Amino acid sequence: MKDLLPDKTRTLYPLSQLCLDEFKINKFDKTEAYFFGGHSSGILWSCFYYIEKGNIEFSTNEKTIKTKSGDLIYVPKGYRFLEKGLVDERMIYYILSFSFRPQNNKYLDEKFDFTVFDKQTSLMGKEFFNKAFPMFEGNEKQNLKAVSLFYSFFAD
Repeated sequence: MKDLLPDKTRTLYPLSQLCLDEFKINKFDKTEAYFFGGHSSGILWSCFYYIEKGNIEFSTNEKTIKTKSGDLIYVPKGYRFLEKGLVDERMIYYILSFSFRPQNNKYLDEKFDFTVFDKQTSLMGKEFFNKAFPMFEGNEKQNLKAVSLFYSFFAD
C-alpha cells in the first residue's frame, strides 16, 4: 500500500480559487450600429466575447482594437473600455460573463490581459458557445452542463 502513495503531493492551483461566483451567457443580434460606453468605470466580471458576425471596436485610452467575425476576445475584470458595434447588415455576438470566488482572484488578473485569440483558439470558442448557449437557457441540469463545458474550455 505504501508503494501506491506518491512521495510528494503537488498543488497546481487551489481549487477553491476556481469556484464560479457568477456565470452568465448572453447572445446579441443587432441590425444597427451601436455605441456602448458603460464600461468606463471598469467591468464587474471577466468576459469572453465571441463575434459570430459583424465587427466590434474596443477603445481604451491607450489603444483601439478592431475585431471581426470569428474572433474570440477575453476582457479581464476591471478593464475600462468603450465598445462600438459596426454593422454592415447584421451583427451576432455572445458575451460570457463570469467571476471566480473570491472576487479579488489574483490568478486571472496576473495571467491574462485584454486578448484577441488566435484562429485555433477562436474556433474552440465558437464550438463552446454553440454548445453552451442552448444549454444555459435550459433547466438546472442543462445549466450545470454549460458550466462544465466552461471549465473544460477555460482549461484549454
